[in-house]
Amino acid sequence: MFRIAIVSGIALFTVVAANAGQIQIGGANGLTASTVTGAGCSTGGPCTEQGYVPVMFQSAPVSPPVAPAAGTLVDALGDGGSGVTFSKLNDTGNFWDLPTSTVSASLLTVPIGVFGVTDVWTMINDIEATKANDVSVIFNFGTSATVTSDSLTVKLGNADGVSATGQVRNALVCNSGCAESSQVGLTSGNVINGVTVDADNVWSQSFACPPPALGPPTSLNAAVAPCGTAYLDDQGFFFNGVSVGAGLTNLNTYLVSVQVKEIATAGGGAGLSAITIDAGAPTPEPSTVLLFVAGLGVVGLGRLRKRT
Repeated sequence: MFRIAIVSGIALFTVVAANAGQIQIGGANGLTASTVTGAGCSTGGPCTEQGYVPVMFQSAPVSPPVAPAAGTLVDALGDGGSGVTFSKLNDTGNFWDLPTSTVSASLLTVPIGVFGVTDVWTMINDIEATKANDVSVIFNFGTSATVTSDSLTVKLGNADGVSATGQVRNALVCNSGCAESSQVGLTSGNVINGVTVDADNVWSQSFACPPPALGPPTSLNAAVAPCGTAYLDDQGFFFNGVSVGAGLTNLNTYLVSVQVKEIATAGGGAGLSAITIDAGAPTPEPSTVLLFVAGLGVVGLGRLRKRT
């Protein structure tokens, strides 16, 4: 009986410890207003929920592009080919719009509070980039789930022809009529401030443009060949045991929060659609540990009495 009780206790402990892996922040509904601190920017801004059409894909010559259906989006190539699943924002909009500001940078905070996070995946696109680096992602770590003791800042390069490498790009590219007419490709394996950053495409849709003199396409006015593409991309941040101060790393601390910062003072700003994190085995719940230890104690006491 003693041996069986130990196995049962270990099984319970294993179930709790194995509850790790990919976590879609905000659950099935994504980054709703209740998930984001203050439901807006702490500085700059205000950050607001907006729709892909028409804000993210602004200035599109025609409509479509059409936003992807509700539910989840998957980067099949992400996380070394294991795939990354994102929960689409299911609220009043499709993404969080971080506007540019000449007074202070727009800073959007998303609480996380998860122990031992190995990598983080964001879905960020520029609405209209203006320089080599428009967006920074800040990772706040701490020895508790809510108090930050150290931070890592990763400045993403724009894949807009200004940067030699890029991890974020405009959501809309077209031959004419929108902010961006060409971009360099997304690049992976970039090490920025000790963090390895990959970038992939999650969703895209090409669209056709009508002859300029004829206006929007109708049944009598067929659109011509594709002249642009709408993109939704993601960025993977691999911490690789990075130091977060005082002999600590990402593996033995909590990721307290993720902040997205629009640092440009001109242009159309940036948009955050979703966040997914990947965690190792989490710290077991204190009550579970106590229950496990108490169970062993009771069984041990019973065995001792039986001997006497």
